[in-house]
Amino acid sequence: MGKKRKRVLPAILRLALLTALGVWAAQRITNRQVPQLIPYPDAAPANTTISGAFHIHTELSHDGNVSVGEITEYARELSLDFVVLTDHNSDGGKPSIDNAVLVIPATESSTDFGHLIEIGKSTNDDHQTKDTPTTLEDVGGARQRFQVLAHPSDRKRPWTGSYGNDRGLEIASLAASVRRLGHPLYLRLLPTAVAFFLNPELAFAQAYDRDDLALRRWDDLSSPSAGGFCAVDAHGRVSMEQELRAWRVVVAVPAENGQLPQDAAERAGVVINALSRGRFACVAGQIASAAPLGFILDDGDETAISLGGETRKSNRLKSLTALTLLRPRAGPNTSLHLSLLRNGEEIARSYTGRIVLAHPSPGTYRAELRMALPGLLFGQRIVPVGYTNKISVTE
Repeated sequence: MGKKRKRVLPAILRLALLTALGVWAAQRITNRQVPQLIPYPDAAPANTTISGAFHIHTELSHDGNVSVGEITEYARELSLDFVVLTDHNSDGGKPSIDNAVLVIPATESSTDFGHLIEIGKSTNDDHQTKDTPTTLEDVGGARQRFQVLAHPSDRKRPWTGSYGNDRGLEIASLAASVRRLGHPLYLRLLPTAVAFFLNPELAFAQAYDRDDLALRRWDDLSSPSAGGFCAVDAHGRVSMEQELRAWRVVVAVPAENGQLPQDAAERAGVVINALSRGRFACVAGQIASAAPLGFILDDGDETAISLGGETRKSNRLKSLTALTLLRPRAGPNTSLHLSLLRNGEEIARSYTGRIVLAHPSPGTYRAELRMALPGLLFGQRIVPVGYTNKISVTE
């Protein structure tokens, strides 16, 4: 009897210790906070900005299980202005407004070279065996059709075809990041999956990382019109609401008296034109709800504020004398790294304020905002949480 008690007591102690450890870990995860960004306070883009989510699958896709109505309801609750639906090999459809959210139909085509998102796709298009960019269609000076390479560096289905200045590409993708961080066999994601039930925002923040290969491919493209897209690639497998929050695409669009067209097709045309020209920025939706960074372009006489997709001529700037990169604010003890890149190489970094570059040399400029995000229990990771698109400075 005495020996049995000796064996039972250590087992009870181990169980008590594990229980206490589990309770502590659960409380620790629950109390960990994802820091928030405050957009630049002293300037705002000259045009109207609207935000949306890019690359979403509905129940029309074989791997989607959420209806359009449910998606737009979540989007409305998240204050999103538009969603870009990309069901697999679909015929797209017509733009609509549902739950006060603009629905822009697109399709994710499966080709021999990878997945290709086509906005403004014709039902007669066939890219199954072709690697030919769709001709950009301009209607009255506005683009109504373009392509984006979906998750080009993904382990599951990378893009093996050509890259071109007439195509955008996904420089960040929630689904691709999850596969990359979870490899192999997704075992590394088990703690994150458990944490989701305690603190979903913290759990989803673990999926942010830097897609070095996709960014290198993007930097090889010189045209500012070759937009860098941040995709949610949402299927509703875990939580459509949280998936939609992963990345926001903040678009600068012209508006009549501050108002966008009421007609769905006309409004979609305005957004598609801006997206196809790279006139937008990306922000991690778990961190902020508006563009966290942008450029001030100064020619000495006037200034223009841009999120990207610009050249000196398109900004009506005769001679660019200064390029200023705006920096958002954050809470105390939050580490922010603001980086300015030219032709893919970092040329300036700031930890405390904005970056001002006088008489910038010719080249293609873009910016990244990196932030320290908390781990599940301990530590931090410095990861990108914002990207501008490109600005081209010429002779």
